[in-house]
Amino acid sequence: MLLIDKCFNKKYFEEHLNMEFHFAARHGYPLSLLMFDLDHFKKINDTHGHPAGDYMLKAMSRMIAERIRHEDIFARYGGEEFVVIARETDKQPAFLMAEHLRAAVENYRFEFEGVVIPLTISLGIATYKDGEPSSTQALLKRADSYLYRAKQNGRNRVENEHE
Repeated sequence: MLLIDKCFNKKYFEEHLNMEFHFAARHGYPLSLLMFDLDHFKKINDTHGHPAGDYMLKAMSRMIAERIRHEDIFARYGGEEFVVIARETDKQPAFLMAEHLRAAVENYRFEFEGVVIPLTISLGIATYKDGEPSSTQALLKRADSYLYRAKQNGRNRVENEHE
C-alpha cells in the first residue's frame, strides 16, 4: 500500500478521495486536490539514466511527505504524476501549500552519484466547495486541467481556479 514514507499508491488514493469528498460534502467543508508532476522527467531519465530517475522520484517523494500535514493524503497517481488530498483546505490555503511545495522542490539539492540534478514541479489545484464540482471525477479533471495549464505556461508554477 505504501510507496515510500507517506506516499501511497493510486488505488489507496482513489479510495480515500471518494471518502474525503463525501465527508467534505456531508459536513460542508472545502476539499482541495493538488496534482503535480516532475518537469522534464523524461530528459532526466535520458540524460542521467533510469536509476537516477528512480532516485529523483524517491527523494522528491520523501521531501514532499515531510512537508505536508499528517491528515493530508499524498500519492503517486502514475508515472511522474502525484496528488495531494488536502482536507478542509480552501483555494487560498491550497495555493499557499502548493507554492510551498513547488519552491521546496526547486530549492532542494538532488544529488545522484555525485551529480546534482535540478528538479522543478508544475502543479494544478482544484477545490471542492459548496457542492462544486459535483463528483470526484470532475474534481480530478479540473486539477488535471490546471496542471496542464501550468505546464503550458512555462512549468515550475502553480495554476488554480481564481475566486
